Amino acid sequence: MDTPRQGAISAEIATPSDRPHVERLIAGIEAEDPSTATVLGWRAFVERARSGSPGSGPWLIVAWERGLPVGLACVSLLPKLDRRVGWLFVDELYVLADARRHGAATALLQRATRLAETLGVTGVRLLARPGNCAARSLYDHMGYRPHDCILYELPLGDRRGHT
Repeated sequence: MDTPRQGAISAEIATPSDRPHVERLIAGIEAEDPSTATVLGWRAFVERARSGSPGSGPWLIVAWERGLPVGLACVSLLPKLDRRVGWLFVDELYVLADARRHGAATALLQRATRLAETLGVTGVRLLARPGNCAARSLYDHMGYRPHDCILYELPLGDRRGHT
């Protein structure tokens, strides 16, 4: 998207020309949530993200309100090695505090759904923390269904540099 849309909230896959807007958005995220790992993670994703046309991803989807970036979602393809077609995974979704409850998260997820349809994948997956009631309510309202599973993580930070 070369020019941010005016008026209603919209969400589009970021292109290289959106980089200055995305950098300002990330600065806003950093001001609200100064977690270094979070900000470094966003910046690394922006560097890796592909733009424009569907492919193997990852993609950065930006929500716009009145010409300003107010939220973003990091989206990746989770392919399968067999006949299953895989899923689109929303790894991170963030909307600036002043723009919450205006429809930005809905627009981001709707854009992710359109991307999933274009890619021909099974659907869209995401994670929600049990205590994030606002997010869970939104996902329920949009038709997402909870799925029983347990998330396991192996943080590599403590293991880096060790042999």
